[in-house]
Amino acid sequence: MSAQGQPIIQKSNQKMPGKLYALTGGIGSGKSTVAEMFSARGARIIDADQLARQVVAPDTDGLRAVISQFGKEFLNSAGELERQRLAMLIFSDSSARQKLESILHPLIRQEFLKLWLGRDLHSPMPTLYVVPLFYESANSYPEVAKVSVVWAPETLCVERLKARNGL
Repeated sequence: MSAQGQPIIQKSNQKMPGKLYALTGGIGSGKSTVAEMFSARGARIIDADQLARQVVAPDTDGLRAVISQFGKEFLNSAGELERQRLAMLIFSDSSARQKLESILHPLIRQEFLKLWLGRDLHSPMPTLYVVPLFYESANSYPEVAKVSVVWAPETLCVERLKARNGL
């Protein structure tokens, strides 16, 4: 385990499941579109946003840890995380954001490793890890060979967000 309590991969003792690349960029920049292009060409996609949702699904240790830290007012009547409400808090309070990231990032990393290391070791196709906060969590992903950043003008990102979220 690393100093942060995260598993360390021993590259010399373990066969790695092909090349791993990271794809990052801001909200609405087009990461999903670029990932779909890579997927159409055979790359395996692992999406950190999907993993982030998994680790706080009802009745998970992740959700219990978040609620323990932030309170039951962040649960809806179905026992699901009120993501919008929590987002309002963490975007206005950097200390709360850091606390949330300290809970979620290790859990997301664990799920990522299960998927990446569980793939076919003989597959020649690379894995593309789509991770919006790559640079904020870069020390957690030493196995990434290269990083690509998707960028779009702010006005386009805003328009995409409006269309996607019905704003």
